Amino acid sequence: MGKIVHLKYPGGKSKAFTISYDDGVKSDLQLLELMRKYGIRGTFNVNSRRHSNAKQLNLNRKHPIFDSEELYSFYHENRDLIEIAAHGLTHGYYPYMAQDVATWEVLSDRKNLETLLGVQCRGFAYPYGQTDDKTVEAMKVCGFRYARVVKRTHGFGIPEDPFRWECTAKHTDPTLMEDARKFVDLKDQYGKVPYLFSVWGHSYEFVDDDNWNVIEELFSYIGGRDDVWYCTNIEYFELLNAYRSLEYFADQSKVYNPTAIPVELSVFCGIKEWRALKVLPGETVDID
Repeated sequence: MGKIVHLKYPGGKSKAFTISYDDGVKSDLQLLELMRKYGIRGTFNVNSRRHSNAKQLNLNRKHPIFDSEELYSFYHENRDLIEIAAHGLTHGYYPYMAQDVATWEVLSDRKNLETLLGVQCRGFAYPYGQTDDKTVEAMKVCGFRYARVVKRTHGFGIPEDPFRWECTAKHTDPTLMEDARKFVDLKDQYGKVPYLFSVWGHSYEFVDDDNWNVIEELFSYIGGRDDVWYCTNIEYFELLNAYRSLEYFADQSKVYNPTAIPVELSVFCGIKEWRALKVLPGETVDID
């Protein structure tokens, strides 16, 4: 009989929370203040070519974007809280592009951000939230770990396809706080199955709608909980990839971790009995 083994988040936690905000607008600074106030971590998705030409673009934009120097400072002064991910070189609509063009756009965006920030860029949010099979293939070929769409699940399961990642909610959803309460009320059942609550949006929407209170209400409710892992998008998907890369012996007596990331597990030992297990990078451990 196969063993039941579940992923655990760092510290043996069963819940994770992250946010994903698009377009690199300067109102992200106000969102960041709230993130720091409540201990929230997450990802900002940007278009590298736009930021290199921000001074000119901002002359005709309602919501100004960071220029390259500002984006550099935004990241490096707050890297304890945030990830900068790609959002397409020019915010193009990939399903309408030829595959070679889409691949060039995706790879160029990653290269530009890595050159600017001096760190790897492995995350992506599809412009307009749309993708297709050829764009997903471009993500994989260009070395991304995940890519986000805009469809929401209003659920808390771990993502099945990292390259068609659907968040739990957008902050404009009328059920946002209902989703949050459901998440908080989840119990460590079924062997402490891992849960993920993820929210996406644009910070300029808080400016347009004059409702910063919406996101502050969410952060104040979700933040500061001992049973929640607050992570960036890439931290989440790097851990999920490590968990899915574990190699089990044929009889499931042992498990080997071929990745560079420690993985914590919950192993079923009998009725209502679960054992915590940690598999360090390069380590083989007994499951029995």
